[in-house]
Amino acid sequence: MIIKDLSETLRIKMNHALINLLPNDSPKIDLISVDLAKREAGFQGEKNFRYHLNSVPQEDFRIFYDLRLNVGDTFFQIDALLISQFFVIIFEVKNFYGTLTFDSKFNQFIRTVNHKEEGFPNPLIQAKKHQRLLDLWLKKNKLPPVPIECLVVISYSSTILRTTENSNINDKIIHAENITFKIEEIKSRYKKLKLTSRIIKKMSDTLISQDTPLRPDILQIYNIPQEDLRKGVQCPQCKSYAMNRKYRRWHCPHCTFISKDAHRQALIDFYLLLSPTITNFQCREFLFLTNRKTAQFLLT
Repeated sequence: MIIKDLSETLRIKMNHALINLLPNDSPKIDLISVDLAKREAGFQGEKNFRYHLNSVPQEDFRIFYDLRLNVGDTFFQIDALLISQFFVIIFEVKNFYGTLTFDSKFNQFIRTVNHKEEGFPNPLIQAKKHQRLLDLWLKKNKLPPVPIECLVVISYSSTILRTTENSNINDKIIHAENITFKIEEIKSRYKKLKLTSRIIKKMSDTLISQDTPLRPDILQIYNIPQEDLRKGVQCPQCKSYAMNRKYRRWHCPHCTFISKDAHRQALIDFYLLLSPTITNFQCREFLFLTNRKTAQFLLT
């Protein structure tokens, strides 16, 4: 069963909100848009992986997407985690296209597109690092040791995989469409250890309680002053930031559109870009309100 499902990352939502609140002529929009396109392509790859992982018997496994855990001061991100009675699998999902060459001799990972080569960090090293950290995390939380496998999953079958020499790299790097067969193969190796339902539930509950999603300072990342963000309530119809609050409704002076809850998106954007908390004064300042009770009503 899926315990924590795949969802759009906070960073993707932040980028969307930032593009929405910046003036149309901001020089930062192109940079943010390019970054957003890469992240959304990665998310599409993860959704493709999820589609194939859904074909495994749900009653046999517990599945978690996008976990961020810590051991001491070290945080580590796991794209997907599968727990069974006999083993655990860490999935490192990569959304690469073109031809991927894994050089085990020099520990390099090279992508070739249109005869141009580009080097990337070896995802196997990252997966093995997460494997070690997860083992330490289990010990830290007084959970029993369990065999931990790690796999690098390439999202799309059109991506060509190559190695520079004979190696067992194909045992650790697979296309997403082969995930069911790979899990069955791993399952056949482990028969001795059997975690009880109580232990699996404790492990699941601890994973969820200790999952700490990263909340980046998006304005600092792109070096954008807070003053550059547009304030006010955007009209859902004509997209202008000019709606006025009258008689418990938002009125657009440009297209005459009327909305009951147009302020919701503004508050979501405030949460994503500025702060997860808001005061009555901040609400009035951000939505261009003058009445304290109105702000309290909207926040309530």
